Amino acid sequence: MKKYLTIGALALAFAAILASCGSPVFTEATLAAADEGVRPATLAASGAADAAEGRYIVAFKEKPDAAARSAVAARGARIEREFKIVNAMSVRVADKAALAAIEADPNVAYVEPDYIRYALGETVPWGVIAVKAPQAWPTSTGDAVKVAVIDTGIDYGHPDLAANYKGGYDFVNKDSDPFDDNGHGTHCSGTIGAVTNNGVGVASVAYNVDLYALKVLSAEGSGYSTDILAAVDWAVDNGMHIASMSLGGGSYSTTENTAYTNAVNAGLFVICATGNDGATTISYPAGYAATFAVGAVDSTLTVADFSNRGTGIDVVAPGVNVLSTVPRGTGTVANVTYGTSTLAADALEFSPTGNVSGKAIYCGIGDSAAAFPSTVAGNIALIQRGTISFVDKVLNAMAAGAKGVIIYNNVSGPFTGTLGAAGSYVPSVSMSMEDGEYLKSLNGPTVSLYIGPWDYAYFDGTSMATPHASAVAALVKGANPALTVTQMKDILRSTATDLGTSGYDTTYGYGIVNAEAAVAAALNPGDPDPEPGDEVTETYTGYLAKRKSVTRTFTTVGGLFEANLSWTNSSYVPLTMKLYNPSGVLVATGTTSLSYDTGTGGAYKLTITNGSRTYSTTYTLTVTYLK
Repeated sequence: MKKYLTIGALALAFAAILASCGSPVFTEATLAAADEGVRPATLAASGAADAAEGRYIVAFKEKPDAAARSAVAARGARIEREFKIVNAMSVRVADKAALAAIEADPNVAYVEPDYIRYALGETVPWGVIAVKAPQAWPTSTGDAVKVAVIDTGIDYGHPDLAANYKGGYDFVNKDSDPFDDNGHGTHCSGTIGAVTNNGVGVASVAYNVDLYALKVLSAEGSGYSTDILAAVDWAVDNGMHIASMSLGGGSYSTTENTAYTNAVNAGLFVICATGNDGATTISYPAGYAATFAVGAVDSTLTVADFSNRGTGIDVVAPGVNVLSTVPRGTGTVANVTYGTSTLAADALEFSPTGNVSGKAIYCGIGDSAAAFPSTVAGNIALIQRGTISFVDKVLNAMAAGAKGVIIYNNVSGPFTGTLGAAGSYVPSVSMSMEDGEYLKSLNGPTVSLYIGPWDYAYFDGTSMATPHASAVAALVKGANPALTVTQMKDILRSTATDLGTSGYDTTYGYGIVNAEAAVAAALNPGDPDPEPGDEVTETYTGYLAKRKSVTRTFTTVGGLFEANLSWTNSSYVPLTMKLYNPSGVLVATGTTSLSYDTGTGGAYKLTITNGSRTYSTTYTLTVTYLK
């Protein structure tokens, strides 16, 4: 399938991926836009927090003395440190009421979050933040975890990947050189394990993993089941812990089903993309019971239009507008400069590279020859989006003699677009309405339009979601190398942040993977292999957003079921527990504790609900029952 690698510095490119796991999908909501050449995009800012909950800076009107320290401590806060260069201290406080009391202290000037900062020069993609990877890094970065990326290969010389690349095999060409001649595998690999804190490129979710490239898909992005199964064989034989598989198809295979079951039983955690058809069934191998199926959400944590959903989906992860590595020089970066100002732009797909300068001549919507003044000849056409396709606007501008084209949005924000097919064009970019109107107001300013090669690109697809989940699994394995595949599956499911309908649903599964909660749970897993009838005690830690619920299923052979629940901010965050029997009938309720005689047993569902309209919380659930 076609692959888009044209991107802008601050905008996205809609990339065609492989085998229904990353192909461009124009849904009903975007058909009108597709007519003019728009690639679907999610441009809203990430809903992920940029500050860790419970960490604050308390600033004082004067340098804090012993009385000020005592006043802070008396309200339940823990003082972490004080500063000489500013009248402030860093504190840890979980109770919002206590925080409000500190803020009301007449000696306190203000209270603000202890914001998370990152090394400049390196981009932290929104997906890394959304899965809460930075909060897990103090405990695990995936060190010594072996991740096999079963895909199109890896550009193992990429400056953001070379240090973590450990080897692999090319099953397409049958040699030991799994170089990526497509781009898809390199993009997935960067999300999992791009070198982080090196001041360049992008950060990844599990930046100390060992990456292995198993090339099973050709330069065209397709491959045979037998090559893929050979790669799974290789992964088992060579002690891989996780197989990240952003590929799939629509047909069930008995051989595949048996092979993946055997691979998982041998200790390989197989994580797969659900597919990009917007369908209500998930593709294979994600659809097999032994594998772990991942759908895609955008930066608002809403399911992507293209993401397959249905029975068997386990979790979702970031899969829209995902910035990651691509084979060196195959990505594209674009910008427009005016004086000392650099304006964000995105190269239209199929635009040539180049660097042209001239006056930005306003040409309206560029829908006819009359829209173009004679002064545009030898200059750059500044055109507003609307009415006709982007390629027609560019062709009209070229007919008027323009040597470059800027198309700016007709609604707030940036957008991305395509010229539809390869052809002979002048360098052409898109930009936001705000920047376009700014250039228009300058009445023909001299600008430079640049489109050049880059080592990174923005892709969309469940293919992009899968490596996020694979990397979170690597963080979990790194935190506790003794975990079994079953335990890791349970941890990723039970700690996912619930989205959509409360509890499990066939659109979001158990929710978006949560690295912070998953790594915490990995440090205290349940019994990996209890005997039937054994009494087990299992502890789960998770994050529960306001007005959300999470449901866990416990299969018991009978007898007493007990649950105990604790959580942060308990003075003003009401949590409740409800236990349902195998018939779905509510049989017990509780807040901090609950118990029920399950009789002859069965599959009981325990739902925890956050009744607060304002606050989220982190909870710990401990259950004891006969498993």
